[in-house]
Amino acid sequence: MPFTVIPVVVSVLANVAQFGFLFTTKPLEFKMDKLNPINGLKNMFSLKAFGEMVKSILKILIVIYVAYLVIKSEIISSPMLISSSLKQSFYHLLTALWNLMLYLVLLIFLLSIIDFFFQRFVYMKNQRMSKFEIKEEMKQMEGDPLIRARVKRLQREMAKRRMMEAVKTAILL
Repeated sequence: MPFTVIPVVVSVLANVAQFGFLFTTKPLEFKMDKLNPINGLKNMFSLKAFGEMVKSILKILIVIYVAYLVIKSEIISSPMLISSSLKQSFYHLLTALWNLMLYLVLLIFLLSIIDFFFQRFVYMKNQRMSKFEIKEEMKQMEGDPLIRARVKRLQREMAKRRMMEAVKTAILL
C-alpha cells in the first residue's frame, strides 16, 4: 500500500505546487482536429518530441542505474540471510525495499526539480521576441520609417517656407 499511495500523493502535491489548484474540464472537451492522423504524426515525429524522448530515456537510465547500485549494495549482505530466521529475512527484505524506494523517490524528486527549471527556461526562451518581431513592433510603435521620413521632409519644407516668408518681412538693421 505505501508503495503506491506515497508516489500518488507526492505527484499530486508536486502538481499543485507547480500550478496551484487547477480544476478544469477543458481537456475533456471533444475536438475534431485531435482526430486528424496527420497532425498526430507531426506531433510524434517533431524535434520537440524527439528531445522529450531522449530526456525521458536519460531519466529512465539514471533511475535504473541508481536502483542497480542500491540493489547491488543490498545483495552483498544477502548470503547471511540463509542462516537467519524467516522474521529476520523478511525484515531485511523490507529494509532493502524501503531503502530502494527512498533512494528512488529522492532521485525522482531531484530529477523533477531539474526538469521543472529546464521546462521553465525553455518556456521563457520561447516567450522572447525574435529580432524580426522586435523590428516589427518598433515599426508599429514609431510608424513606418518611410512615412516618418516623408513627414520630416514635409516639416522641413514648411519650416523653409516660413523662413522665406520671414525673410521678406524682416527689418534690416
